[in-house]
Amino acid sequence: MRPIVPTLALLIAMSACAPRSDQGASSPSASLATGAGAQQPDLGSAPWKLVEIAGATIPGDMHPAQHPTLVFDAAAGRVSGVAGVNRFNGGFTRTGPHGLTLRAGAMTRMAGIPEAMVLEDAVVKMFDAVRRYRIERDRLELLDESGTTLATFRR
Repeated sequence: MRPIVPTLALLIAMSACAPRSDQGASSPSASLATGAGAQQPDLGSAPWKLVEIAGATIPGDMHPAQHPTLVFDAAAGRVSGVAGVNRFNGGFTRTGPHGLTLRAGAMTRMAGIPEAMVLEDAVVKMFDAVRRYRIERDRLELLDESGTTLATFRR
C-alpha cells in the first residue's frame, strides 16, 4: 500500500474531531451509463463524495465542509470541490471513452487539523495520477494508467 494516505484509524480520529451534521440524509443516487460503448460516461454536475482513497475508507460522518468532493462542469471543462480543508477550482480533460486527467488548479490556503491536511494532500496527489475513470450508477472510480483504482466517489 502506498504511504500517501493516512491509516483508517487516523481518518476515524479526524472524523471524531470534526463537528457532526445533524441531517444524516444521503444524496440521491443517479443512474448513469457504465460507458461500455464508445460514448463517454456522464460525469454529471451533482457532487461526487469521496468514500475511499488508496484503499482507506473515508468515515461517512465526516463534517460536510471537510469531506472531499468533486463537481464537474463538462461544458466548461472545469472541476471544483473540497480537497479536505480547502476548496479548489481546476480543470479536467476527457480522452476517449474512459480517459480523464484532473488539474486541481486554484486552491484556498487555509490550515486545518493535521489529519485533515494529510487527507487533503492525498487527494491533491491523487489528481496528478488520474488517467481513466469508470462510472456505475452512483459510483465513480478514478484510475491510474494501469487501471488501479486510486479513489472511489459516490453521489
